[in-house]
Amino acid sequence: MQQLAASSVRARILRGGLASFYEKAVTLLVQAAAIPVLTAKWGAEGYGNWLLLMTIPMFLQLGDLGIGTAAGVELTGRLARGDHAGAREIVRAGRLFVTLATGVLALLPLGYAGHLLFASSSSAFDRMANADMAWSLVIVTVYSVSLAHIGLMMAVYRSSLRYATAAAFNGSLALLEGLVVLAIAWSGGMLTAAMLACLAVRLIGHGLLHLHLRHAYPWLNGDKSSKSHWSVLKSLASPSFANVSLTLAGVLVIQGTLVTLGWVAGSAAVAVLAAVRLLTRVPLQFSGLALRPSVPELSRALALGDPVTAARVTGFNLGLAAAITVPSGILLVLFGPSVLATLSGGRLHADPTLFALCSVAVCCNALWTAAASPFVAINRQGQFSHVYLLLAFALALVPLMAPDPGVLDVALAMAVIEAAMLLLVAWQLRCSHAGAIRIGRVSRQVVRP
Repeated sequence: MQQLAASSVRARILRGGLASFYEKAVTLLVQAAAIPVLTAKWGAEGYGNWLLLMTIPMFLQLGDLGIGTAAGVELTGRLARGDHAGAREIVRAGRLFVTLATGVLALLPLGYAGHLLFASSSSAFDRMANADMAWSLVIVTVYSVSLAHIGLMMAVYRSSLRYATAAAFNGSLALLEGLVVLAIAWSGGMLTAAMLACLAVRLIGHGLLHLHLRHAYPWLNGDKSSKSHWSVLKSLASPSFANVSLTLAGVLVIQGTLVTLGWVAGSAAVAVLAAVRLLTRVPLQFSGLALRPSVPELSRALALGDPVTAARVTGFNLGLAAAITVPSGILLVLFGPSVLATLSGGRLHADPTLFALCSVAVCCNALWTAAASPFVAINRQGQFSHVYLLLAFALALVPLMAPDPGVLDVALAMAVIEAAMLLLVAWQLRCSHAGAIRIGRVSRQVVRP
């Protein structure tokens, strides 16, 4: 058994957390700056078209069906054990799957672009507008494919304990793209030109990243393995579906409940619940800053048979989650109603009970997500992800089944399912022999990270 140096692990997690904060901050700043600039130069419709186009990269990235995440975890374990040939097999199999998945999904926007190009129109202005949108669709589709492949490249950095490098590169590339788009719009350029500039920046970054990977990781250049790519992908199928379950569950919890609540209680109830949940979920953004870079550290520790480091990292994640979400939840119960009323100009009102229930849900979610990190680190998230998906479906049905549905019913159900998940993950952590982690050891590390 090899025990990793605690100081180096903490330093890498700290650097990863800071880089993640930088990446998130850059994204928020660019999005905030885009609102006044793009609406002023392109109008509300042009800005709306830009937002619609930028949903395509997110759509295509989901098309890997969780293979990228599962491959990253397996890659970390292979590299920790020095299995460079196995790591190379995973990278090549992942690249094949991402290429096929994005290629198939890209047919949808490309098909619509073709429809716009060849659609008959009596107006020359309409034909020009259709052509501009069609070429923008083609450009953003190519951009999306490049983005998906860069995501796989980032997995190599994260798997080799360079999470901070990956996050800093992503953040810097997003910042450069945002500045280029804002500059083009400000100088009078239109949507197609801005999208083309985005693609140019992304392709240059893609090329530089590819060259650096080949230089920094010579094992990527080895001979082709005789092992079938499909056998590698088959081994990743189970954790991939578990990742998809977690993604779908998150969508149902965040968006599905709003849809069913709006169906039976009206849009006013949706506005109140969405606003309160937005305020109470802000702490999750900060508690997750260290959680994400800690997963490769956990994968490495468990692959090397080091339960002490794994328990220390998990305990740190739990302690940080509690330290952020519990005090912020108390503050929101005390001051949340007045903050909501102020932000909405007196149009939205919620009592402290709603804030309390949503805060309990957020706190439990942060805790069970942190406690589940060892399972995620060894691709065993299937032990809880499918249960969470079922609970999320049940949550979405609460407004339809309650006799007099309201926001408090939904908030109470949210708190109950998140608390149930916390108990489930804690029980599984206690019973699991994976990596020899025990809940007792983890709980001791909460107070001594």
